[in-house]
Amino acid sequence: MDQLERCAWLKTRQTGIGGSDVAAILGLSKWKTPLDVYNDKVGEVSYNEDSNPSIEWGNRLEPVIRQKYADVTGVPVTVPTETFRHHEHPFMIANVDGLLPDGSVLEIKTARSGADWGEEGTDEIPEYYMTQVQHYMTVLGAKKCDVAVLTGASDFRIYHVGFDPEIAAMLIEEEKAFWQRVIDRNPPAPRTYAEASAAFPRSKMHTVEASDEILHDAAELEAVNRQIEELKERKEELQGHITSFMGESDTLAVAGRTIATWRTSKPRITFDSATFKAKHPDLYTQYCKEGKPSRRFILKIKSE
Repeated sequence: MDQLERCAWLKTRQTGIGGSDVAAILGLSKWKTPLDVYNDKVGEVSYNEDSNPSIEWGNRLEPVIRQKYADVTGVPVTVPTETFRHHEHPFMIANVDGLLPDGSVLEIKTARSGADWGEEGTDEIPEYYMTQVQHYMTVLGAKKCDVAVLTGASDFRIYHVGFDPEIAAMLIEEEKAFWQRVIDRNPPAPRTYAEASAAFPRSKMHTVEASDEILHDAAELEAVNRQIEELKERKEELQGHITSFMGESDTLAVAGRTIATWRTSKPRITFDSATFKAKHPDLYTQYCKEGKPSRRFILKIKSE
């Protein structure tokens, strides 16, 4: 896909909710939040969107896995080029990896491990992929979707997922509500600290009373912070014990296999800004750059 084709595809993707958006909208995705999807739909198209090694290699391996599926099953696979839309709900769109002669959908995946996958030949695929394939079947009116996955770069498996009308009805309602947000330019609430910081970059002189839910979250956060500090202390102890054992050696091994290194790095060169400012105050001021204001969250509660 060249740059112009990719731009056209991304613009089309902004006209509806695709299968890869669904898990995020439902809060099931490991990689995106509902606000991420919303921003994708209302923001400017970027040629580099979704560009990372996992997606790159997934795209490179897709034809290979598709051919492997055809070789194993003996079923020819058609590769559609168009974007499908739901006949009644056009905001639901689908770009599928393959279509089978009986009208079933083929979805192709790569995975680092089979940890989230069940026994081959079943419908036991990760929940975030289940919503994706149910979305595709809902859009195309298909009754079945085969999922071909290559795990660990060498373990090829095929799963069979049937259409679930209850899941389909839920997806239609959830996606309809989300798409209305896009139309109204009404973003979903932030779910992460980074999203909240972007949504509310400046503070005002105002106090808000905590709800019971927020008070519970604050207490849990304080407990988590304590656990992190305890783990940091334990990390220091363990690291100190190991490095003390190593002494001046730079490598720790078991049966010839390296399990840790402790090597002297090159000296780091830093700029002495304090001395430079004292000797050249005018020049220092000339090259100072003021950053954007940011907010700092500080939790004040302490456990008893």
